[in-house]
Amino acid sequence: MKKFLVWLIVLTFVVSLAFSAIGCEKQATETTAAETTAAETTAAETTASAETTAPAEIDYKTLNAAAQKKEQYPGEPGKGKKIGFANFSSSFPFCASVQASIEEQAALAGFAKEDVFIMDNQFDATIALQNADIMLTKNPDVFVEFQIDAKVNAIIGKKFTDAGIGLLAVDVPIPGATFIGVDNFGSSYNVGLWLIDQIDKKYGGIDNVDLIIVGSAPKAGEVVYLRSIGTVTAFQDKYGKELTDKKLLIIENGSTAEDSKPVVAAVLADHPNAKKIVFSFLNDQTATGGIAAIEAVGNLNRDDLLIVSTGADESGQELLRNGKIDGDYAYFPERYGEIIVPAACALILGQSIPPDIYVTNEMITKENIDEWYPKK
Repeated sequence: MKKFLVWLIVLTFVVSLAFSAIGCEKQATETTAAETTAAETTAAETTASAETTAPAEIDYKTLNAAAQKKEQYPGEPGKGKKIGFANFSSSFPFCASVQASIEEQAALAGFAKEDVFIMDNQFDATIALQNADIMLTKNPDVFVEFQIDAKVNAIIGKKFTDAGIGLLAVDVPIPGATFIGVDNFGSSYNVGLWLIDQIDKKYGGIDNVDLIIVGSAPKAGEVVYLRSIGTVTAFQDKYGKELTDKKLLIIENGSTAEDSKPVVAAVLADHPNAKKIVFSFLNDQTATGGIAAIEAVGNLNRDDLLIVSTGADESGQELLRNGKIDGDYAYFPERYGEIIVPAACALILGQSIPPDIYVTNEMITKENIDEWYPKK
């Protein structure tokens, strides 16, 4: 009887232990499952939070939108990066405005001041090549070239492409680079249309015009030459090639006042009987030189002349306000940085950008200049 009781007590103890173990295992399993569920919930909430707060993809359009508002660029794409800019000639008002715009926008993009390398090509192809070689030693993430000689640009383009450095070309194309600047043919054609309209208003038609002079800069290459050809084409479309050829001359008066003055003087000397003359200048510098030549002749009446320029930099604005020219097709150089720097940042971020990005244009006259450029 005693043995039976002992075995009964032992059996009861063993069964109790078994159920206790099962209960502990079940509790442990439930606890682990609960912890796993909680961890998964937390992870899901974290992921959802990250998706909610993550910035949208930063691309050229996003950066350009910030640039136009003069706001800090999202993500500071320029932080820790380097950008180089070789200016055509910092002494030109147009180029000075482009440079100031780039510097302003570079700061908004997050570039440190010491990582923005500025060089002056001084309107000299040899110096432009030297500057390009110096810039290569600085190893910028993106290089912006503003240089007018098409042949030199081809050399510079190969150097930077071979080095794997992003390259942007301002106003004059460079092989392998995105072009940023003027729609040369389209802008020139619009200038021609404006002149045709003004000829009707001022002279009562082209038959009353003695001479039409269109400036050009062959050194800048075929693309920039379109800035002249577009105007010629507009006249041909309106009046036919035969009449246009009789009235219109394309002159090679370069890109500076010093280039332009002697060429315009020579043309006027060759046409002493021309009194009612239309002038279309490639930029405000050539307009300045051409006007100096016109005034030196001394026998031309300003009221008989119709003069248009392009660019509308500070010197062009002054020419307009002083009545030296009748119109200036604006390229807004003070806004170039709003395109150039976002494009540079997009390249740094590995984003694709269009092969050609054009600036906006507007014909500025004495009547509307204060709307675009209020007096300071």
